[in-house]
Amino acid sequence: MRIDGYASVVEERVRSRPIARHHVRKLRRSRGFLFAGGMGSPRLWALAAGAALDPLEASLNERHDSGGAVRLREASDRSRRLLATYLDGLLERLPTDTSLGALMIDSGELHLLSTGACRGYLLRRGEARRLSTREESEEGLLGAPPALCSLALEPADLILAGSTTAFSARAIGKVTTVIREAPDTPAGVLASLLTEPASRAGLGAVAVAIRIL
Repeated sequence: MRIDGYASVVEERVRSRPIARHHVRKLRRSRGFLFAGGMGSPRLWALAAGAALDPLEASLNERHDSGGAVRLREASDRSRRLLATYLDGLLERLPTDTSLGALMIDSGELHLLSTGACRGYLLRRGEARRLSTREESEEGLLGAPPALCSLALEPADLILAGSTTAFSARAIGKVTTVIREAPDTPAGVLASLLTEPASRAGLGAVAVAIRIL
């Protein structure tokens, strides 16, 4: 199974200064993406996101005999524990957390994990299906257990995921129009279209687009 995958990230403007709120990692062999968005004090956004992504990325890039869903669940639990330990050791005790999303393709299946301000969708044969929970929590990885969705993939499937700021009405409308007029639009173009409205509004955002070829 071949995939075309791309991620787009835009910075948030805080007091007219651009700050990276969202961060993204690409799994080895292009089999998926991880993304996180800092919550709480802007000074700690990058620290919180990195503390969650580092152990998650390391765990998922290791060789493992378990299936994708088990690996994601175990890796996110480890990430949650290490994030709590890391933040507990900081001198600056400010309310801090991070949203977390992960898309991994394993043995023809997609596994989507999300917690906090994250969304994920599947577009198949012209129909859109939401994969992430509709009960979006204002809490992040430390406050809410991640939701996990798994499903078998088919050729021509398109997966769109990212921060909630990447799925504004304007962004969704633009991407929907582009897909209707040009169904084979590259994943990179779609990811960039999702983050463009957020960038113009000064909001941080991350979007991931994966097309099954």
